[in-house]
Amino acid sequence: MEKRKLILIIDDSATTLKSAGDVLKNHYELAMASSGEKGIDYLKKHDPDLILLDVIMPGMDGFETIRKIKAMKGKSDIPVIFLTGDLAIESESLGFKLGAVDYITKPFDSDAMLYRIEKILEFEALKKSLEEQVKIKTEQLEKMTIHVFKTLSKIVDNKSVYTLGHSQRVAAYANKLAKAINWSEQDSTGLYYIALLHDIGKIGISENILSKSGPLTPEEQAILDTHAAIGGELLKDFTLIKNLADGVRYHHCRYDNNGETSGANIPIEARIIAVADYIDLARTPKEGREPCTDEELIEKLKNERGGQFDPVLVDVAIDMIRSGYVASKINDDVEEDMDVVDFSNAILERVLTEYTEEMKTKAQKDALTGLWNRQYMAQTVNSFLSVNGANGALLMIDMDNFKNINDVFGHIAGDDTLLALSESLSENIRGDDVVCRLGGDEFVAFIVSAKSRSDIENICKRISEGFLNRLEKIDPRIQTSVSIGVALSRTDGHNFESLYSKADKALYFVKQNAKGSYHFYSEPSKSAGKGGSESSESVLYKILNVHGDNQSPGGPGLSRIINFVEQYTLHSQQKVQVVLFTLEAGTELSLNAAFDTLHSAVCSNLRRGDVFARYSDTQYIVMLMNVEADIGHKVATRIENRFSSEIKLKNSSDVKLNYEVFSINDDNA
Repeated sequence: MEKRKLILIIDDSATTLKSAGDVLKNHYELAMASSGEKGIDYLKKHDPDLILLDVIMPGMDGFETIRKIKAMKGKSDIPVIFLTGDLAIESESLGFKLGAVDYITKPFDSDAMLYRIEKILEFEALKKSLEEQVKIKTEQLEKMTIHVFKTLSKIVDNKSVYTLGHSQRVAAYANKLAKAINWSEQDSTGLYYIALLHDIGKIGISENILSKSGPLTPEEQAILDTHAAIGGELLKDFTLIKNLADGVRYHHCRYDNNGETSGANIPIEARIIAVADYIDLARTPKEGREPCTDEELIEKLKNERGGQFDPVLVDVAIDMIRSGYVASKINDDVEEDMDVVDFSNAILERVLTEYTEEMKTKAQKDALTGLWNRQYMAQTVNSFLSVNGANGALLMIDMDNFKNINDVFGHIAGDDTLLALSESLSENIRGDDVVCRLGGDEFVAFIVSAKSRSDIENICKRISEGFLNRLEKIDPRIQTSVSIGVALSRTDGHNFESLYSKADKALYFVKQNAKGSYHFYSEPSKSAGKGGSESSESVLYKILNVHGDNQSPGGPGLSRIINFVEQYTLHSQQKVQVVLFTLEAGTELSLNAAFDTLHSAVCSNLRRGDVFARYSDTQYIVMLMNVEADIGHKVATRIENRFSSEIKLKNSSDVKLNYEVFSINDDNA
């Protein structure tokens, strides 16, 4: 026979106690108390299934009584129904806020009272049943999680002969360290499972790198260093264990780093795992390296006290080592339900097949633009070039005067400008081409789809044109351009590092001589100093690869000047002197004023038929038609002198003017 439910009735009225008892005695076990104080005393020794509580009582009224009941350990879940003869709305609201589940008004309606109590007790029974089921499912989930963690740690460790059992040993060391600094058993066990997964990100790292016996190359080390970020990303949505993702993500952060992830700002779980990881690696033999003795290990830890590691944890670790502790497996006595194991294996398979590559990909991409990062680019280029006969072009792309955009228009506009360039780059790559963001306003593209030099030139032009078109839609006031340095695998290098170096030099040439254009490293690039000359091919390269149609005050569009010079030199064979003036100014305001002064100086010293235009945001170009080189230098000097005298009158000491003179169709050039 099912045990009857126990109901406690608390009321100062003997009449109420008797009438309530008469209604309920045939259905429930009853206990009665004539005051709130007596009801509290009863609850200290008994656990009724429900409480009927009078609101208005002398001394401790119903509201104060329910407050004390809800504060009693183990009693707060007992359902309370208020009994009242005259209930105001305010009192009813207060009762519910204090935790009452219902009100029954006096005098009682016997059937209504029985019905309401029955339904509340049924609801409480259902709630307890659900809570028990949740508890059972939680225990199953914990078992499943433990199984998954152990399996994942074994998969990671088995990728290298040098790390067999490494994760479980690190977990054991971490657990021991946590207990040594007075962590609870629950928290220490949680850390054990975090440490089991500290290297989970290595699932996305090539076995060639993980199993390499000799030292890693800088590129390989950079790839390996991403495993902590990959692991943190993979685990970020798992909240069953506190600080799981952060413990994994930051376990390689140095204690003495500058910035946010240093010292006590590094999660304590990560700091403990860092020391545990170091101890196990030092005690584990590797090809060409014997394991450290205890004294050697202690000395190494002392050297990194406050450097790589938390000084407090180093002291604890040294005590642990001196006590003779050696890591072994713990928590292997967990009974594994086969249904749970099968289910966990299904989840594990999903993680390995669906998420690993996705997490690896996310860790290799730039957060703002979604482009690949440098590590991925280096790996891809080197892999491609390792195939005999593979050709490609490495483009170093830099936005001109990007800092000025951030300073004048703000960093949001700066980000929009970077996105415009990344979109133009992505739009102009094909097939196996790949593009990455190095950082800031620097990008790299590796082009394999181009069949000829002219194809590469066209790609450079399309990148610049696409960028400027997008920029016009963002904010027409933003004035910038794209400079590109090009290195060819056929002639300039055979791996990423050499091509990167050569493309960087080509880009430097562009930035110094012709911002807003492109240059091949293998192309002649003799620099013309002040008053010097340069080959007509290089001069035309500087001029003709400038994109856009900027208008200068009083001068024709730059593209029309280019067309004019091309036709003039082609048909007349006359000599043209090109003077490129470059302004240096401390502020944008003084630069704009200086351009006005330079324009005035240019206009006062040119003949009819000479042409000029603003060449870039800091440069002015003048073309002197049918003159010898010495005349070009004289005109340039007159313009410089006129400019300098006017600037001096304006007290603009922070403005400087430099110039270069180039000859076109000069047989002696």
